[in-house]
Formats: sequence, C-alpha cells, structure tokens
Amino acid sequence: MALQDYLMLDPKVTKIDGSRLLEEMNEKMSSMLAKKVKSVSDLVGLAERFFSEYQYDNEIKMKYYNSKLLNLSEFELRVGERFKNIAINLQHSTIHVPTNVYNESAVILNGVSWTDQLNTAFVNNFRIDPTATWQYFCSSSGFLRFYPGTKWETLNIDTFDCRVRDWYLQAAAYPKDLIILLDVSGSMRGLRNQIAKATVHKILDTLNDDDFFNIIKPYSKT
Repeated sequence: MALQDYLMLDPKVTKIDGSRLLEEMNEKMSSMLAKKVKSVSDLVGLAERFFSEYQYDNEIKMKYYNSKLLNLSEFELRVGERFKNIAINLQHSTIHVPTNVYNESAVILNGVSWTDQLNTAFVNNFRIDPTATWQYFCSSSGFLRFYPGTKWETLNIDTFDCRVRDWYLQAAAYPKDLIILLDVSGSMRGLRNQIAKATVHKILDTLNDDDFFNIIKPYSKT
C-alpha cells in the first residue's frame, strides 16, 4: 500500500550539481552576512557621530520609554511573528536600566537623549533586511537601548546588566595574552600561598573566550 501511494506521487530523479549548489549557498550566506556587517558598521558610525555632536546637559529632564515602567495604554504592543510572538512596537526602541543604577540620573538621561537618534536607523535596518531581529546599543553607564521596543518581563529581581554580557565584554576589550608568575618557593607557604592562588583566580575571572594565558611557577634551589 505504501509503495502504491509513493508511485502515485509520480517521483522523478533530478541530477543536482553539488559543487554548484554549495557555491550558490556560499554566495547567499556571504551576501546576507555582508548586509549584517554593513548594518552594524553604519550604526557604529552613526553612534560615534551623534555622541561627538551632543552637548551634555547637567540639568536635563526628560521622559523616555523605560521598558520596566511602560504605560501600555500609551505604548502600543503587537505580537511579532519574527520575534517568536513577543509583543513588540516596531516604531520605537525601549530602554532597560539595571536595578542598581538610578534611571533618572543626568548620565542616564543624557545617554538616552543622544542615542534616541539611533531609533531611525533601527527602523530602517528592520525594513530593508527581512531577517533582521533584535538590535541593541549598550552604554558604559549601564542602560540598554533595544529595538523593537517591548516590555521587560522578569519574574524575580531584575539582575540583568548589559555590561556583563559576553557580547559587550568581547566588543569592549581587545584579546589579552597573559603570563602569570606564581611564586611557590618556601617563603610562600600557608596564608601567602592561599592569597596568591586567590589572586590568580580573580585574574582568571576577568578573562573571556578570546583571551590566552599561561601560569608559570618559577622555582630554583639555592
């Protein structure tokens, strides 16, 4: 019965040039990645220009779309299929501020003010790239501007801080090459040895996947 059903589909054998197919896939992937790289490069250029032209205001007062304090009667959200059915706003980006950072400080408000101009670039990237999803800007002061705008959901205490995410740390710091000299001579026994090891652990905690290190224990008998 299964064979009859299969034959009813009128199957045909089509010869495919594997090398050509691989070449076409490579061209499509390269083109897609090139668009992504250009979008990011353009955002970097805009951010640098907006920041250099901005005049810092110590007395600044302004309202902005804080993702944790959104008034949903004023900020319309609609489910977006491209974003796994999360309710979003395609016209505006929203701001996340870490719990331990004052969300109305002059530093935060000035940062929110000058990065507001990035919103237009976010919207344009989304329109011209059918595969575009989330777009971010993380400030060294702690706030995260992300597009499309949405309400920040958290079940417990919000501990998120964009500055400690891997993508921020890798972008903000160059790869490091370290050589750590650990003294294991007789004078480093007991508490001194424990302190030295704890110090090494603290140093290693600051490294990421792009860093290289080696630990050397120089010791010579005299």
